[in-house]
Amino acid sequence: ADRANRSSCYTGRPDSKHKATEQVSMMFLHEIKSQCNKGITKEGDVYEFHYVVNCLLDTNPLQQPPFSSALPFFPERKFVEDEVAALDTLKKETLTVIDPDTKTQYRVRIKPILISQQANFIHRLQNILPPFLTGALRSQEMAQKGYKELFAYAEKVMESRGPYGKERLQAILNALQNPFALAPEKELFLRDLLCKELGLPIVYHCKSSTDRSSIVAVSAALHQWQAMHLPIPTDFVSLL
Repeated sequence: ADRANRSSCYTGRPDSKHKATEQVSMMFLHEIKSQCNKGITKEGDVYEFHYVVNCLLDTNPLQQPPFSSALPFFPERKFVEDEVAALDTLKKETLTVIDPDTKTQYRVRIKPILISQQANFIHRLQNILPPFLTGALRSQEMAQKGYKELFAYAEKVMESRGPYGKERLQAILNALQNPFALAPEKELFLRDLLCKELGLPIVYHCKSSTDRSSIVAVSAALHQWQAMHLPIPTDFVSLL
């Protein structure tokens, strides 16, 4: 968060219903108590909370049982599928989120948007190995579904924007029109910028939210870039 307590991004691997519920409750309370209300709308006495989860785990099929038990791999693919199941379950429920300080209760419908993007050495092999073996097919399948939901949300937000806001938002959408044709780092940064422009909370996570999740540093830089209403960066490496 910045000095005004506005979130730039969150981290944590929501690969079980318990973890996902705990994470979304923390995020919702931070957004509503900071009065930023990112991703929050209300209809009657029920809130809706939209946010984007960027999963950087490996979707290689070898990284799941029974292969992972025989090989020296952390079963990342298994955790990806567990995460998909956990978030799909949350989408079907209305949670009761309780503020531990004030005991205020909020009824919240959860609307996570999950996008997968491998970010390790396996990704570098995608041009020489079959997509099924690298996990690229599964990763892209998840990303396509997530982008469909993200772009639909952007279209709704676009309707309420003024001329300048529409122009800025459309420029980012145009740049992301074919995300899979972009360099992976540019796609990731543009998606981050789009979420910030839409006012959506963002989660980044890998296995332990340490090595690959260093993207949070760039997300923080983009947070400041967007706050200053600067044009879309053309050289994202300069933000590092």
